[in-house]
Amino acid sequence: AQLANQLSHQDRRIRLNSQWELAERGETDALTAIASDTKAAGNSRLHAVWGLGHIARLASEETELGSLKSLLIGLALDPDVNVSVAALKIAGELGWNEATRSAQAALKSDQPRVRYTAIETLGHLKDESAMDQVLSIATGSDRRDTAIRHAAAMFLYRAVPEEKLASLAAPPSESARLIAVVALRRLRSSALSQFLGDAQVRVVLEAARAIHDEPIQFALPALAELIANPIESKPLLRRVLNANYRLGQPKNAEALAAFARDRI
Repeated sequence: AQLANQLSHQDRRIRLNSQWELAERGETDALTAIASDTKAAGNSRLHAVWGLGHIARLASEETELGSLKSLLIGLALDPDVNVSVAALKIAGELGWNEATRSAQAALKSDQPRVRYTAIETLGHLKDESAMDQVLSIATGSDRRDTAIRHAAAMFLYRAVPEEKLASLAAPPSESARLIAVVALRRLRSSALSQFLGDAQVRVVLEAARAIHDEPIQFALPALAELIANPIESKPLLRRVLNANYRLGQPKNAEALAAFARDRI
């Protein structure tokens, strides 16, 4: 009882040590009671959820996880933002596919932290079906939130097949195409070459950065071919010229010579 009471102590060190001790002892009932009590102090509920996550990570058999899963997945939609975020994070990191529906519901939260964590969780769970919903959030009201855009890119990288990502070169939303480029960069995909013809310089430059800076060898020829087009962006131009230099074929030398001649 004393350890459970200390989960609401004002000193974080005491709260953490109490949480760890309760988890090591396997005090599931005590932690469950606190985590489920909506009238308990916010700190104590958060530490109780963390403690249950600790126990879940140590569980050696599925039978030991049954009740823990149900509780933590239910807490993913808790009104307390910290509790919701902690439960979503545990479910995602432990790969609980049963949490997919709760994570999708959490995408509709009015709290940015909850939406961010829900996107992360769905990525860990490889829930491809949530792609449209995630992109709608990241390119809509949250398009200026860099954390959510990053979470969306990581979701695409983890959950969506490469060929489906390549098809995102077509959507009208520039933000969606930029997010797709970041995801394809993590996959080191040659499909990035499809974004080099984009109407928006930002998208072309992001694709060029990925192809040149990684580098992605199979896509270098497509980047080098941009030398025939007018290029106003200096960061893009540097990468196009260097792509030709790296490839080092006769046609690349001729392209560089022609470029230099036209600049004189």
